[in-house]
Amino acid sequence: MLEIKDLSVSYGNREIVHNVDFSVQSGETVCIVGESGSGKSTLLKAITGLLGQEGHITGGRIEFDGRNLAQSDPKEYRSLRGSRIAMVYQHAGESMDPVMRIGRQFQEELSLKGKIGRRESDRKATECMKQLLLKEPERILRSYPSMLSGGTNQRVALALAMVMEPDLILADEPTSALDVTVQAEVVKAMQNMKKATNAAILMVTHNMGVVAQMADKVGVMKSGKLIEWGTAEEILSHPVHDYTKMLMSCVLRMETEDE
Repeated sequence: MLEIKDLSVSYGNREIVHNVDFSVQSGETVCIVGESGSGKSTLLKAITGLLGQEGHITGGRIEFDGRNLAQSDPKEYRSLRGSRIAMVYQHAGESMDPVMRIGRQFQEELSLKGKIGRRESDRKATECMKQLLLKEPERILRSYPSMLSGGTNQRVALALAMVMEPDLILADEPTSALDVTVQAEVVKAMQNMKKATNAAILMVTHNMGVVAQMADKVGVMKSGKLIEWGTAEEILSHPVHDYTKMLMSCVLRMETEDE
């Protein structure tokens, strides 16, 4: 599905991601963890071709379904984004048009897979939002993003990604704006969608609870390098690298203090 081979990414003259290698298979969830500034979000932006003018891939390959995205032109990227590769941002406002009603945004997203009427679009959107436990989906469809709470916008952004049934979902801290109860239900909905569509999920997160619930494989990033890789059981229960052990010990201390 997705193969990252010896990937390096820079902003200006500064290299942010250094020679990263890993893969994500269909039906698999891979979580990338690490402290802020470790290069996790830059990695996702490189995969979607959204590095901006300052960012550029300096080496390696991003192979998706046999294509090297690192050498793809903007037109090819646009044909994949939304329809086959969906991105869920940490801040939902980055992915939604502030002057367009939610219902219209669903219709535009679904139109990437062919012409669709408003009634059918609303039906699909409502069904997807109900899976994410969003109340009053009809009201949400009539609303602008500014009329909704941050947590609701985050779940709407997830619904916009899920409604397309993409082959690959890239998620940057998708549960960060949600309380614990809603977070658990969103994780469950994402797992159900993955089972139904056999989608691959590549998620960046600080939340080890989400990692424990969702991850098949885990990668640990530090200073732009992938320093540890393994199954969720291996990384969470038997970390090898000192940095990974430190991350795990921080989580345990926080849980103990909360208790």
